[in-house]
Amino acid sequence: MSMNAAPEIAFSSEQGKANYVAARRQYPAQAIVDLKTMRDNMAHLVSVVGGPASGTAVMGVVKADAYGHGLLPAALAALAGVDTSLYEAAKIDGAGRLQLIRYVDLPAIMPTCAILLIMNMGSVLNVGFDKIYLMQNSLNMPATEVIATYTYKIGIINGQYSYSTAIGLFNTLVNFVFLITANAIAKRVSDTSIF
Repeated sequence: MSMNAAPEIAFSSEQGKANYVAARRQYPAQAIVDLKTMRDNMAHLVSVVGGPASGTAVMGVVKADAYGHGLLPAALAALAGVDTSLYEAAKIDGAGRLQLIRYVDLPAIMPTCAILLIMNMGSVLNVGFDKIYLMQNSLNMPATEVIATYTYKIGIINGQYSYSTAIGLFNTLVNFVFLITANAIAKRVSDTSIF
């Protein structure tokens, strides 16, 4: 098994190399994927779990929409709106980098973070049905059963539509209560709220 990335990049043409150099100037952070290393790692993983002969399958799952993915652009937008005179005044008063973060940056992004927290509280019980359902099997079923997979099995597989609708409605009501509670707490603590 090889864990090292390719030490050198081979290009099929000079134009490809020029495009790469131009992209590195514009977007300095990049992920370079070595397909041979990926194949080696996957072959090792398959051999560890027993391979196709054992009846065990290996499935790759990619979580493209990571937690907090939208927080960074929102925080950067909030920081862009901070008056530069606040930074200058704090520096004149002798503030260091950490004090700038604590007394200028954090108060500037706090309302944005509060709004994002309130909006995310409305989906706190949603854990990603598709990934969990695809990874379930008879060995891990007791540990991986969540509200979404249970509702699916009761409603679609067993045909108990009214019961699964009631479960879904209860799930939505609990999320709504979390949203209202988070909004009330944020309004009381920081005068920032959605409604």
